[in-house]
Amino acid sequence: MKKITALITLSTLLTACASHKPTPPIETYSLPSTTLTQTATLSKQDNVIRMMPATIAPQFSNAAFIYRVSSVQYLTDPYRQFLTAPNIEISSYLENHLAVSPKMMLISSDNLTPANFVLQENITELYADYQNKLAPEAVLSIQFILYHCDNGVMKQVGTTTLSEKTSIKPNDPTSLLAGYQSNLDKMTKKLSQWINLKK
Repeated sequence: MKKITALITLSTLLTACASHKPTPPIETYSLPSTTLTQTATLSKQDNVIRMMPATIAPQFSNAAFIYRVSSVQYLTDPYRQFLTAPNIEISSYLENHLAVSPKMMLISSDNLTPANFVLQENITELYADYQNKLAPEAVLSIQFILYHCDNGVMKQVGTTTLSEKTSIKPNDPTSLLAGYQSNLDKMTKKLSQWINLKK
């Protein structure tokens, strides 16, 4: 066992010595964290929506950027990553940028304010699509489920899935992140309209 371990270690060292290319530094990227404050004063008749932390499909949960290169093949880039877990970044962005109606307040999951609605987000796609290498796109899909809470009983009000694609121009990591941000901006507008119809 010791001989095998020694051989593996030696092989690793020899490979490192034989390679003249330095290991690229890890670059991290983050969505803007600007917080939009709500100035509306709620009355007892108004609605409070609690936004739960987003879940994410396991294949897209890695902090490293993911590239789709064929209908079945995805590649992970270990040198370009989200600063924090992507579902946390997206939850924070939605929470800070979703504009609900003046008679509604959006709160985070850890806020102790009583809420009569709960919004759950499930991220089902998050990748850079390079199937067409001449026209790469930032792809994002999120399923939203809205629940109504009445005396501790939750009832599903509705569900919708929003999907957006944005061209990555120029073709670099900063533009990919800008593409994800553009997708989220489009989604927040559609989501706000959907919530106001469902409440």
